Amino acid sequence: NLSESNFNIQEFTLLSTLIQANINELFVDYIVTSCSVFRVTHGVSSHIKPRLNNPLFIKHKEQAVRLEIDNKAPAAITAGLLNILGLNESQVYFINGIVDLTQLTALYSKFNLRQDTLKFPLHSPNILPSFTQGDTIFDAIKHQDILLHHPFDSFEPVIRLLRTAAQDPKVVAIKQTLYRIGENSEVVRHLIQAAQNGKQVTVIIELRVRHDEENNIAIAKSLHQAGAHVIYTSKGHKIHAKMLLITRLETDVHLDSKVDASNVDMSNKIMRYVHLGTGNYHEVNAQLYTDYGLLTINEDLSSDVEKIFDGLINSKPIEPLQKILFAPDNLHEALLNFIEHEINQAQKGHPAHIIIKANALTETQLIDALYRASQHGVRVDLIIRSICCLRPQVAGLSDNIHVRSIVGRFLEHTRVYYFANSDAAPRLYCASADWMARNMFSRVEVAFPIENPELKKRIIEQGLMNYLNDNEQAWILSGDGNWQKQSLRMNETLYAAQQSLL
Repeated sequence: NLSESNFNIQEFTLLSTLIQANINELFVDYIVTSCSVFRVTHGVSSHIKPRLNNPLFIKHKEQAVRLEIDNKAPAAITAGLLNILGLNESQVYFINGIVDLTQLTALYSKFNLRQDTLKFPLHSPNILPSFTQGDTIFDAIKHQDILLHHPFDSFEPVIRLLRTAAQDPKVVAIKQTLYRIGENSEVVRHLIQAAQNGKQVTVIIELRVRHDEENNIAIAKSLHQAGAHVIYTSKGHKIHAKMLLITRLETDVHLDSKVDASNVDMSNKIMRYVHLGTGNYHEVNAQLYTDYGLLTINEDLSSDVEKIFDGLINSKPIEPLQKILFAPDNLHEALLNFIEHEINQAQKGHPAHIIIKANALTETQLIDALYRASQHGVRVDLIIRSICCLRPQVAGLSDNIHVRSIVGRFLEHTRVYYFANSDAAPRLYCASADWMARNMFSRVEVAFPIENPELKKRIIEQGLMNYLNDNEQAWILSGDGNWQKQSLRMNETLYAAQQSLL
């Protein structure tokens, strides 16, 4: 504390650095010739063995898959570790600096760091006008479909919907899928409250969620104890879809003073309120991940969601759906058909364009279809956050395919599928599914259409074109499989998609 200079200095040292500096004090009878830090990554498989109201969680550590080691470590040490771990040279990563930067997360969260210049400015998410005019959230959703783009838009409306539903005497049933849920979750708290208030609460919770198995089991037990109907499966497909369905009994008639109420049928009408999302019901992640959520009473969508829940709850085939694409049933086939349609449009000389924004692209049939689209002149833009097994810009194969990744303040998590469909209106879907084999064939996933013209325009402009225009936080994948930071053209102004949304 340098009080005379009127500022504070905080200094921290890694425990590993402290040990290295005093290694001779620990090994007093040895001559220490070197001391290096390393980290081993193992694969982990999880197995859930359910018993009556008491699922058991078993985690198996599998073979090592990666060695990270200080780049100053002696070659003999590295070779010895590779031999012990059964790894080859392609699986070692030499680190110039701190091995395991995730240690710094604890530093940020547990200490009151005063260097505000090292932090992002505080961000207050947008509260849409629909939720600031005094109407109930049910009134707001009935008035129009509502699109939430997190974290730029607050996740609070989703919490408010559940909180209101738990207390509303007209609400008779709540059905929800849960995949990744934070600790001390408000979502779970309101579901418990709803069950305690006599609502029919059904929660489909996935237990096989990497690193969150034990948390999800605890949540499942809490929901069950509150009287909710909890469903989880030990076989079959992972439940990865993000769906919420609230059933409410409402009068179908609005009376004015000139109407004789005695002559009016005041029977109740069932209204279904739906939330569909690209991300989990996780309040903390909703502040850190970009995701879309749709609040709607659209009859086709709500009917589809009801059918999906009915099939999952009763372990029976899903009835034919009107609007939603559903994995593992028809999502993969539909995407292949959409790509083929763009190819047909290009062959007719019509504009053809595909934009896919996802976390990963690895499914081989979809990759081959995109290659074929490129060869027929379809423009393909891919915004892929993580692994991409497609090679763009390969002559004769993928000349018309461009792949980029945005690495910014928020983790890009939205899944959006755009097909120009130039003989009609563009096709636009938001989804829970990445373009991976596991999402297409081994998980329960939904892709829901955005048909409202205003919302569709917003997603295309802000959620797709905005990211294609990013030249500050964009990384470009080349045909040799390497990523390069996008370079600026002469006199080009820096532009960051996330910052523009903020």
